[in-house]
Amino acid sequence: SEYYLVLSLTSRYADMQAIVDRFRDVPYAKVIFTKSDETESFGTIVNVVHNYDLSLSFITTGQNVPDDYTLATPERIADLILGEDPHA
Repeated sequence: SEYYLVLSLTSRYADMQAIVDRFRDVPYAKVIFTKSDETESFGTIVNVVHNYDLSLSFITTGQNVPDDYTLATPERIADLILGEDPHA
């Protein structure tokens, strides 16, 4: 079994920190970021992954599973942060 931490990109960074800390007893190492279609701020991805030593897994761009799941590659994250077609 694998455990994933799921965080909404519409949350404030302080709230994400609280969520990460609250679930520290769960043996997760990967994170899924949801609601990328509802925000234009993506810097928290880098902060969470770096500060908590997590692996990127997926980004969701809508509510249709699995169609709206996108692999969270470094290139994809860079495109989101730079504002290059964030909802594609």
